[in-house]
Amino acid sequence: MTGLNLFQHLCNLARLATSAYDGGSNSELCGMDQFWGIALRAQSGDVSRAAIQYINSYYINGKTGLEKEQEFISKCMESLMIASSSLE
Repeated sequence: MTGLNLFQHLCNLARLATSAYDGGSNSELCGMDQFWGIALRAQSGDVSRAAIQYINSYYINGKTGLEKEQEFISKCMESLMIASSSLE
């Protein structure tokens, strides 16, 4: 859990630095693929839930509202397809 909290903080700082460098342009949050991996593969339920909350806050509850909703749905569907193909 401590590692996840540190990773969240690092990604938030990187986003702030990138947006300041780019003059406030639309910068992507670094580490989202890692957050998805943590959310889907963490052995600790608490770590998985914390990663899911971070993902939700980025895609759904962010400053821009539902602007990234389609990207969120696409990533969810991609993860489901990968999981279902591994079951076969």
